[in-house]
Amino acid sequence: MNNFNTVTNAAYAESNQKHLETHKKKFTLSSDSWAGYKQWQDQNRQVKKGEKSCTIYMFCKKKDEQSEADKAAGKEVKKRTVMKSLRVFNYEQTEAITTD
Repeated sequence: MNNFNTVTNAAYAESNQKHLETHKKKFTLSSDSWAGYKQWQDQNRQVKKGEKSCTIYMFCKKKDEQSEADKAAGKEVKKRTVMKSLRVFNYEQTEAITTD
C-alpha cells in the first residue's frame, strides 16, 4: 500500500490507504497515484466522464469564530481540529487534456 498524492508526493495515512486499496480492487485500478478533481486539472489531466471518486478523510485545524471584543483586544484566534472528507481519483481514471 503505497498510495500517494500526485501533486504533493505525500503518502496517504494508513486508514486512507485501506479506502484507496478497496477502491482500486472494486474498479480494477493498479496505479498508486491519486489526486482531487481540481488537482488533476492543474496537472493537465481531466477525470473521465462517469468515473467514481474515492472518499478519504483528514484532520485539519479550523479557526473558531472570534467576537468583536476579542478582536479588539487582540486575543489570539482559537483553533480546533476537525475531520474533513475529500474525494480523490486514481491516475487511471484520468486522461491528458489535449488542445486542438
